[in-house]
Amino acid sequence: MLAKGESFITLQGMSADALLLAVRGLAERPLPDGTALPTRDGRAVATAFYEASTRTRLGFQFAARALGLDVIPLDVSASSVNKGESLTDTIRVLADYGVAALILRHPDRESMTVATAASACPVINAGNGAGEHPVQTLIDLAMIYQKFGRLTNLYVTMTGDALHGRTIHSLIMALALFDNHITVVTDPGLRLSSDLTSLAVRKTAPRLKETEFLNSSILKETDVLYMTRVQAERGSANRPIIMTEQAQQDLNTDAIVLHPMPRTVELPEWFDADPRAAYLRRNRVGLGVMTYVLQTVIGKGRTT
Repeated sequence: MLAKGESFITLQGMSADALLLAVRGLAERPLPDGTALPTRDGRAVATAFYEASTRTRLGFQFAARALGLDVIPLDVSASSVNKGESLTDTIRVLADYGVAALILRHPDRESMTVATAASACPVINAGNGAGEHPVQTLIDLAMIYQKFGRLTNLYVTMTGDALHGRTIHSLIMALALFDNHITVVTDPGLRLSSDLTSLAVRKTAPRLKETEFLNSSILKETDVLYMTRVQAERGSANRPIIMTEQAQQDLNTDAIVLHPMPRTVELPEWFDADPRAAYLRRNRVGLGVMTYVLQTVIGKGRTT
C-alpha cells in the first residue's frame, strides 16, 4: 500500500480504484523543475543500495532535495556489510538514527520482509532482486495514462527477461487489476515463474499469453511495447528480444515504447528518434513519481 507512515513494498493488495486514482494524479502532476527548493525541515531519508542503480538512486536523492529533506546514503562497499553484518543489523542502524524513511534495493527477494521487520521507519522498495519494483511500475503506469488516458482495454507486449525482471513482475500485477491483453515475449528459458503466471492468469485469463517470437501480428496490435534487457547479473545468458528495423515498421503507429532502463542490445539508440520512444521521458516523470512516493510515505505537504 501507499499511505502515510506505511512502508511501500508492493502494489499487491491495492485496489484498482486506488491505483487508478494515484496514477491519474501522477499523470497530471507538473514535472519538477528543480528551481524552487523548500526550506529544510531537519528530517532526513536514508538510501541503501546493495545493487547498482543510477535512475532510482539519483531520482530519490533529487526528490528528497525537492522536498527539503537531507539524504543519508549508505555506502555499502565501505560498510560493515563487508564484515558479514546482517541486513537486519544494518537496517536497525539507519532506522535508529532517526531517518524519516529508508529507500532500499537488495538482491534478495525476501529482503523487504526482513527490512520492514527490523525498521522503525517506513521502507520503500527500490527493487528486491528478481521480485518487484513498485516505484518503477508507478512511473510506467503514469506514462501509459498520459498517452491513452486509461489503464484498461490495452494491448501490452512485454519482452526480455520475464523470469528475473522485477519491473515486468510489478507491471503485470498492476495491469492485471484492469481489463488488458498482455503478451510476454521471451526466450523459453526466461519465461514467467509459475507463481506469477498463476496470479496473473487468475486475474486476466484468458488475456495473458507467452510466446517466443516478436512477430508482425503482435506488433501491429500493440499499444504499449515494454522492452527489458536480459539480466546477466542474475545468471541469464539467453537470447534477447531486439528492436529491429522490421519491428519498428511493424509496430502500431499509435503505440508507445517503454523501457525501465538500463538498456543494452535490445533497444538500439537509433530508435530514440522515433516519436513512439516514450522511454525518453522516463527520468522526468520518474522524478515526479518518486517525489510523490516520498511525500506520501513521510507525510510532507500535499501529494496531489
